[in-house]
Amino acid sequence: MDSKVFGIGLCRTGTTSLGQSLNMLGIKTIHYPTDPTTLNELQIGKYDLTLMETFQGLVDVQASACFPQLDKAFPNSKFILTVRDLDSWLDSSERHWKWLDEIWDNTHDSFKLMTEYIFASVYGSIKFNKERYCYVYNRYIPEVTDYFDGRKDDLLIMDICGGDGWDKLCPFLNIPEPAEDFPYINKSSVYALSHTIATDEDAIKYLKDPPISKPEAYVCSESVLERLLKAMDQPFDRENRSAKFVLWGGRIYTMSDEVAETIQGLGLSTLLSGKREDISKFLQDINSK
Repeated sequence: MDSKVFGIGLCRTGTTSLGQSLNMLGIKTIHYPTDPTTLNELQIGKYDLTLMETFQGLVDVQASACFPQLDKAFPNSKFILTVRDLDSWLDSSERHWKWLDEIWDNTHDSFKLMTEYIFASVYGSIKFNKERYCYVYNRYIPEVTDYFDGRKDDLLIMDICGGDGWDKLCPFLNIPEPAEDFPYINKSSVYALSHTIATDEDAIKYLKDPPISKPEAYVCSESVLERLLKAMDQPFDRENRSAKFVLWGGRIYTMSDEVAETIQGLGLSTLLSGKREDISKFLQDINSK
């Protein structure tokens, strides 16, 4: 298919899973872009986004914030609204903000600038506020459905967190279902890891018996990453954050959101076939963009 695809669900509604699933279907998709060009274009109201010259799909609140304008800038596009049980979404959003507060000082300026701008635009707040988030969610869903009223071929509503997968997505895009399982990604990994790996002994136990059916890339706190590296007798570089990662059991554990999202979207096959020096360079290249 040649049409652009926009995932316009709010954060924590399965957007990472959606982004990876689109990539698996051959639709080159970017999830939560934080580059300065995209930020500037959104700020000045230039909605024929430059990054869409490179990508066929865009997922997360950068698309949610301006979906009517994207609809006009890219005619004949497909829009996917991911939804979630409200209480579950509020709980996940609150935990996500706790994680953001924990890692904020270690994130790139581009991530901070985009997050503050886009969250203020969509939620009217740059911190979690349950009453405000509830209001925004209950207003946003009917806003989208009303906009696309009578255009059933242009809008798909998916509850990925509730189990929707290829059976809904592929017919909408007119693409055959792939043999691989739908990528249901555990979006609570950072929060869960901070409790699962609370001590050095926990890290050793975790590496011996890691959970099954998890995503390829985790973002974790500095303390968790240090414990994992210690358990593997690997050095922990406090100065070079792009070198802070663990490659274990077909998964990457990293402090960098950009690294995790990139790997989750592109897959680990290239990394897993390379030497550690090559992996380090790859991660550093992502962090430097």
